[in-house]
Amino acid sequence: MLHVLLEECGTRSLRCAHECKGTFPQPGQYFFRYVYIILNHLYLRQPWQYLLVGMCDTNLPTPHVHPEISHISVWFSFFFMLVFIGSKKTILVLYAITFLLALYIAWPAITAGVPPSEEGKQPETAGYIFLAILAATVFLLALIKLLPWILRYLLLLLEVLLLFPAAYIVLSVFGEVPALLGALWITYTRIFFRWRWIRNVSALLIGALTAGVVGVLFSPHVLVILLLILVIYDYISVFVTKHMLRLARQIVGEGKPSGTFALGLGDVVFPIALAVSASRIHIWVPLALLPLVLLAVYYALRTVEKTGKGVPALPPITFALLLGLTVILFLFP
Repeated sequence: MLHVLLEECGTRSLRCAHECKGTFPQPGQYFFRYVYIILNHLYLRQPWQYLLVGMCDTNLPTPHVHPEISHISVWFSFFFMLVFIGSKKTILVLYAITFLLALYIAWPAITAGVPPSEEGKQPETAGYIFLAILAATVFLLALIKLLPWILRYLLLLLEVLLLFPAAYIVLSVFGEVPALLGALWITYTRIFFRWRWIRNVSALLIGALTAGVVGVLFSPHVLVILLLILVIYDYISVFVTKHMLRLARQIVGEGKPSGTFALGLGDVVFPIALAVSASRIHIWVPLALLPLVLLAVYYALRTVEKTGKGVPALPPITFALLLGLTVILFLFP
Protein backbone atom coordinates (compact mmCIF):
# COMPACT_ATOMS: atom_id res chain seq x y z
CA MET A 1 0.00 0.00 0.00
CA LEU A 2 2.77 2.41 0.89
CA HIS A 3 4.47 1.70 -2.44
CA VAL A 4 1.24 2.54 -4.28
CA LEU A 5 0.87 5.74 -2.28
CA LEU A 6 4.42 6.71 -3.14
CA GLU A 7 3.75 6.15 -6.81
CA GLU A 8 0.50 8.12 -6.66
CA CYS A 9 2.06 11.08 -4.84
CA GLY A 10 5.47 10.90 -6.47
CA THR A 11 4.78 12.71 -9.74
CA ARG A 12 7.13 15.31 -11.15
CA SER A 13 5.32 18.13 -9.39
CA LEU A 14 4.47 16.41 -6.11
CA ARG A 15 0.80 16.51 -5.34
CA CYS A 16 -0.28 17.34 -1.81
CA ALA A 17 -0.53 14.34 0.46
CA HIS A 18 -4.10 15.28 1.32
CA GLU A 19 -4.99 14.00 -2.15
CA CYS A 20 -4.09 10.59 -0.73
CA LYS A 21 -6.17 11.24 2.39
CA GLY A 22 -8.59 8.45 3.06
CA THR A 23 -6.38 5.77 1.54
CA PHE A 24 -4.59 5.19 4.82
CA PRO A 25 -5.99 2.41 7.01
CA GLN A 26 -7.96 3.80 9.93
CA PRO A 27 -6.33 1.65 12.66
CA GLY A 28 -2.96 3.24 13.40
CA GLN A 29 -3.53 5.87 10.73
CA TYR A 30 -1.11 8.35 12.26
CA PHE A 31 1.64 5.75 12.28
CA PHE A 32 1.09 4.97 8.61
CA ARG A 33 1.08 8.66 7.73
CA TYR A 34 4.32 8.99 9.63
CA VAL A 35 5.90 6.05 7.79
CA TYR A 36 4.56 7.36 4.50
CA ILE A 37 6.25 10.73 4.87
CA ILE A 38 9.55 9.13 5.89
CA LEU A 39 9.46 6.73 2.92
CA ASN A 40 8.34 9.55 0.68
CA HIS A 41 11.54 11.34 1.65
CA LEU A 42 13.82 8.29 1.40
CA TYR A 43 12.63 6.96 -1.96
CA LEU A 44 11.57 10.11 -3.78
CA ARG A 45 14.66 11.94 -2.49
CA GLN A 46 12.81 15.10 -1.59
CA PRO A 47 14.97 17.76 0.07
CA TRP A 48 14.46 17.52 3.82
CA GLN A 49 13.26 21.11 3.88
CA TYR A 50 10.34 20.06 1.68
CA LEU A 51 9.64 17.20 4.05
CA LEU A 52 9.53 19.64 6.95
CA VAL A 53 7.29 22.30 5.43
CA GLY A 54 5.28 19.84 3.33
CA MET A 55 5.53 21.54 -0.02
CA CYS A 56 3.13 20.14 -2.58
CA ASP A 57 5.02 21.40 -5.62
CA THR A 58 8.68 22.35 -5.76
CA ASN A 59 7.84 24.97 -8.38
CA LEU A 60 5.44 26.90 -6.18
CA PRO A 61 6.85 30.32 -5.24
CA THR A 62 5.17 30.20 -1.82
CA PRO A 63 5.42 27.01 0.23
CA HIS A 64 2.41 25.54 1.98
CA VAL A 65 2.35 23.58 5.20
CA HIS A 66 1.41 19.94 4.90
CA PRO A 67 -1.88 19.55 6.80
CA GLU A 68 -0.99 16.14 8.25
CA ILE A 69 2.42 16.99 9.72
CA SER A 70 0.72 18.59 12.72
CA HIS A 71 -0.68 15.16 13.65
CA ILE A 72 2.78 13.69 13.36
CA SER A 73 4.31 16.43 15.48
CA VAL A 74 1.78 15.67 18.20
CA TRP A 75 2.66 11.97 17.97
CA PHE A 76 6.35 12.95 18.12
CA SER A 77 5.76 14.85 21.34
CA PHE A 78 3.41 12.88 23.55
CA PHE A 79 3.64 9.14 23.07
CA PHE A 80 6.95 8.69 24.75
CA MET A 81 9.07 10.35 27.41
CA LEU A 82 12.73 11.24 27.03
CA VAL A 83 15.10 13.12 29.30
CA PHE A 84 18.45 14.83 29.33
CA ILE A 85 20.66 13.33 32.05
CA GLY A 86 23.92 14.74 33.36
CA SER A 87 25.51 17.56 35.30
CA LYS A 88 24.12 21.10 35.25
CA LYS A 89 26.69 22.07 32.62
CA THR A 90 25.83 19.05 30.46
CA ILE A 91 22.11 19.77 30.52
CA LEU A 92 22.66 23.46 29.73
CA VAL A 93 24.87 22.55 26.76
CA LEU A 94 22.35 19.98 25.51
CA TYR A 95 19.53 22.51 25.86
CA ALA A 96 21.47 25.15 23.91
CA ILE A 97 22.37 22.72 21.11
CA THR A 98 18.76 21.53 20.86
CA PHE A 99 17.60 25.16 20.70
CA LEU A 100 20.02 26.08 17.90
CA LEU A 101 19.42 22.87 15.98
CA ALA A 102 15.64 23.34 16.11
CA LEU A 103 16.10 26.87 14.80
CA TYR A 104 18.32 25.56 12.02
CA ILE A 105 15.75 22.91 11.06
CA ALA A 106 12.93 25.45 10.94
CA TRP A 107 14.99 28.19 9.27
CA PRO A 108 14.11 27.35 5.61
CA ALA A 109 10.40 27.40 6.41
CA ILE A 110 10.58 30.56 8.53
CA THR A 111 12.66 32.54 6.02
CA ALA A 112 10.40 31.36 3.18
CA GLY A 113 7.42 32.84 4.99
CA VAL A 114 5.63 29.56 5.68
CA PRO A 115 2.55 30.40 7.78
CA PRO A 116 1.29 28.23 10.64
CA SER A 117 -1.14 25.48 9.73
CA GLU A 118 -4.84 26.24 10.08
CA GLU A 119 -5.21 24.17 13.24
CA GLY A 120 -1.98 25.71 14.50
CA LYS A 121 -3.70 29.09 14.55
CA GLN A 122 -6.72 27.96 16.58
CA PRO A 123 -6.53 28.43 20.38
CA GLU A 124 -8.59 25.29 21.04
CA THR A 125 -5.74 23.25 19.55
CA ALA A 126 -3.81 23.91 22.77
CA GLY A 127 -6.60 22.17 24.69
CA TYR A 128 -6.55 19.15 22.38
CA ILE A 129 -2.78 18.82 22.80
CA PHE A 130 -3.11 19.02 26.58
CA LEU A 131 -5.73 16.25 26.50
CA ALA A 132 -3.28 14.16 24.47
CA ILE A 133 -0.65 14.73 27.15
CA LEU A 134 -3.09 13.66 29.87
CA ALA A 135 -4.06 10.55 27.93
CA ALA A 136 -0.42 9.57 27.41
CA THR A 137 0.33 10.17 31.10
CA VAL A 138 -2.62 8.07 32.27
CA PHE A 139 -1.58 5.29 29.91
CA LEU A 140 2.02 5.27 31.20
CA LEU A 141 0.91 5.39 34.85
CA ALA A 142 -1.42 2.46 34.21
CA LEU A 143 1.48 0.52 32.71
CA ILE A 144 3.60 1.25 35.77
CA LYS A 145 0.88 -0.14 38.02
CA LEU A 146 -0.24 -3.11 35.95
CA LEU A 147 2.68 -4.08 33.69
CA PRO A 148 5.81 -2.29 34.95
CA TRP A 149 8.15 -4.69 33.16
CA ILE A 150 6.84 -3.72 29.74
CA LEU A 151 7.20 0.06 30.18
CA ARG A 152 10.90 0.27 29.38
CA TYR A 153 10.56 -1.83 26.24
CA LEU A 154 7.56 0.14 25.02
CA LEU A 155 9.31 3.47 25.55
CA LEU A 156 12.41 2.17 23.77
CA LEU A 157 10.31 0.99 20.83
CA LEU A 158 8.58 4.36 20.48
CA GLU A 159 11.89 6.17 20.87
CA VAL A 160 13.55 4.12 18.14
CA LEU A 161 10.63 4.70 15.76
CA LEU A 162 11.27 8.41 16.19
CA LEU A 163 15.05 8.35 16.45
CA PHE A 164 15.88 6.90 13.04
CA PRO A 165 13.94 9.45 10.94
CA ALA A 166 14.95 12.29 13.27
CA ALA A 167 18.63 11.38 12.93
CA TYR A 168 18.28 10.92 9.18
CA ILE A 169 16.58 14.26 8.62
CA VAL A 170 19.03 16.16 10.83
CA LEU A 171 22.09 14.49 9.28
CA SER A 172 20.81 14.82 5.70
CA VAL A 173 22.66 18.12 5.48
CA PHE A 174 25.79 15.97 4.97
CA GLY A 175 24.21 14.02 2.10
CA GLU A 176 21.86 11.07 1.82
CA VAL A 177 24.36 8.22 2.25
CA PRO A 178 26.12 9.71 5.32
CA ALA A 179 22.72 10.57 6.81
CA LEU A 180 21.42 7.02 6.30
CA LEU A 181 24.57 5.39 7.71
CA GLY A 182 24.67 7.83 10.64
CA ALA A 183 21.00 7.28 11.46
CA LEU A 184 21.44 3.50 11.35
CA TRP A 185 24.49 3.65 13.62
CA ILE A 186 22.82 5.97 16.15
CA THR A 187 19.67 3.83 16.21
CA TYR A 188 21.65 0.59 16.58
CA THR A 189 23.71 2.06 19.41
CA ARG A 190 20.61 3.26 21.22
CA ILE A 191 18.96 -0.16 21.01
CA PHE A 192 21.85 -2.30 22.17
CA PHE A 193 23.76 -0.04 24.54
CA ARG A 194 22.63 1.87 27.62
CA TRP A 195 25.26 4.58 27.53
CA ARG A 196 24.11 7.89 28.94
CA TRP A 197 25.55 9.89 26.06
CA ILE A 198 23.53 7.99 23.43
CA ARG A 199 20.36 8.59 25.46
CA ASN A 200 21.16 12.30 25.45
CA VAL A 201 21.93 12.31 21.72
CA SER A 202 18.64 10.55 21.04
CA ALA A 203 16.70 13.06 23.13
CA LEU A 204 18.55 15.94 21.47
CA LEU A 205 17.79 14.83 17.91
CA ILE A 206 14.14 14.00 18.56
CA GLY A 207 13.65 17.13 20.64
CA ALA A 208 15.23 19.43 18.05
CA LEU A 209 13.20 18.02 15.16
CA THR A 210 9.97 18.11 17.16
CA ALA A 211 10.53 21.67 18.38
CA GLY A 212 11.40 22.83 14.88
CA VAL A 213 8.33 21.25 13.29
CA VAL A 214 5.96 22.41 16.05
CA GLY A 215 7.44 25.92 15.89
CA VAL A 216 6.70 26.07 12.16
CA LEU A 217 3.21 24.60 12.40
CA PHE A 218 1.88 26.57 15.39
CA SER A 219 1.46 30.30 15.87
CA PRO A 220 3.06 31.98 18.90
CA HIS A 221 -0.24 32.75 20.64
CA VAL A 222 -1.36 29.10 20.54
CA LEU A 223 1.98 27.99 21.98
CA VAL A 224 1.71 30.64 24.71
CA ILE A 225 -1.72 29.29 25.68
CA LEU A 226 -0.38 25.73 25.67
CA LEU A 227 2.61 26.67 27.82
CA LEU A 228 0.42 28.44 30.38
CA ILE A 229 -1.78 25.35 30.64
CA LEU A 230 1.28 23.13 30.98
CA VAL A 231 2.77 25.39 33.67
CA ILE A 232 -0.29 24.79 35.85
CA TYR A 233 -0.26 21.08 35.05
CA ASP A 234 3.48 20.84 35.77
CA TYR A 235 3.04 22.47 39.17
CA ILE A 236 0.12 20.22 40.12
CA SER A 237 1.80 17.03 38.87
CA VAL A 238 4.97 17.72 40.88
CA PHE A 239 3.70 19.29 44.10
CA VAL A 240 0.10 18.06 44.46
CA THR A 241 -0.48 14.68 42.83
CA LYS A 242 3.29 14.00 42.50
CA HIS A 243 2.62 11.51 39.71
CA MET A 244 5.23 13.18 37.50
CA LEU A 245 7.93 12.37 40.06
CA ARG A 246 6.85 8.75 40.07
CA LEU A 247 6.89 8.62 36.31
CA ALA A 248 10.33 10.25 36.20
CA ARG A 249 11.74 7.69 38.63
CA GLN A 250 10.53 4.87 36.40
CA ILE A 251 12.01 6.41 33.26
CA VAL A 252 15.30 7.69 34.65
CA GLY A 253 15.81 4.97 37.25
CA GLU A 254 16.72 5.12 40.88
CA GLY A 255 20.11 5.83 42.37
CA LYS A 256 21.49 8.57 40.12
CA PRO A 257 25.04 9.60 41.09
CA SER A 258 25.41 12.76 43.15
CA GLY A 259 25.41 15.89 41.01
CA THR A 260 23.38 14.23 38.26
CA PHE A 261 20.19 15.92 37.09
CA ALA A 262 17.37 14.99 34.70
CA LEU A 263 15.31 17.33 32.55
CA GLY A 264 12.25 16.04 30.70
CA LEU A 265 11.89 16.66 26.99
CA GLY A 266 8.55 18.40 27.61
CA ASP A 267 10.53 21.17 29.34
CA VAL A 268 12.63 21.44 26.20
CA VAL A 269 10.35 21.04 23.19
CA PHE A 270 7.53 23.48 23.91
CA PRO A 271 9.62 26.47 25.06
CA ILE A 272 11.94 26.06 22.07
CA ALA A 273 8.95 25.68 19.74
CA LEU A 274 7.62 29.02 21.02
CA ALA A 275 10.99 30.67 20.42
CA VAL A 276 11.08 29.25 16.89
CA SER A 277 7.53 30.39 16.16
CA ALA A 278 8.33 33.84 17.59
CA SER A 279 10.92 34.32 14.86
CA ARG A 280 7.95 35.33 12.71
CA ILE A 281 7.78 38.51 14.83
CA HIS A 282 11.43 39.39 14.22
CA ILE A 283 13.92 36.94 12.76
CA TRP A 284 16.42 37.56 15.59
CA VAL A 285 13.97 36.95 18.45
CA PRO A 286 14.99 33.32 19.21
CA LEU A 287 18.64 34.24 19.68
CA ALA A 288 17.63 37.05 22.02
CA LEU A 289 15.52 34.63 24.07
CA LEU A 290 18.16 31.88 24.31
CA PRO A 291 20.18 33.43 27.21
CA LEU A 292 16.98 33.98 29.22
CA VAL A 293 15.88 30.39 28.67
CA LEU A 294 19.27 28.99 29.72
CA LEU A 295 19.23 31.19 32.82
CA ALA A 296 15.80 29.81 33.74
CA VAL A 297 16.99 26.23 33.20
CA TYR A 298 20.00 26.89 35.42
CA TYR A 299 17.71 28.35 38.10
CA ALA A 300 15.55 25.20 38.04
CA LEU A 301 18.58 22.90 38.27
CA ARG A 302 20.08 24.99 41.05
CA THR A 303 16.81 24.79 42.98
CA VAL A 304 16.84 21.01 42.70
CA GLU A 305 20.41 21.00 43.95
CA LYS A 306 19.56 23.15 46.97
CA THR A 307 16.34 21.43 47.98
CA GLY A 308 17.22 17.89 46.99
CA LYS A 309 13.71 17.48 45.57
CA GLY A 310 12.22 17.52 42.12
CA VAL A 311 10.78 20.83 40.98
CA PRO A 312 8.75 21.81 37.90
CA ALA A 313 11.12 23.38 35.38
CA LEU A 314 8.48 24.68 33.01
CA PRO A 315 7.26 27.63 35.17
CA PRO A 316 10.60 29.50 35.31
CA ILE A 317 11.37 28.71 31.66
CA THR A 318 7.95 29.95 30.54
CA PHE A 319 8.24 33.05 32.72
CA ALA A 320 11.62 33.87 31.14
CA LEU A 321 10.23 33.39 27.63
CA LEU A 322 7.13 35.52 28.21
CA LEU A 323 9.16 38.23 29.94
CA GLY A 324 11.58 38.34 27.04
CA LEU A 325 8.80 38.40 24.45
CA THR A 326 6.98 41.17 26.33
CA VAL A 327 10.10 43.34 26.44
CA ILE A 328 10.83 42.70 22.76
CA LEU A 329 7.27 43.54 21.68
CA PHE A 330 7.37 46.71 23.82
CA LEU A 331 10.71 47.92 22.44
CA PHE A 332 10.25 46.66 18.88
CA PRO A 333 6.50 46.68 18.14
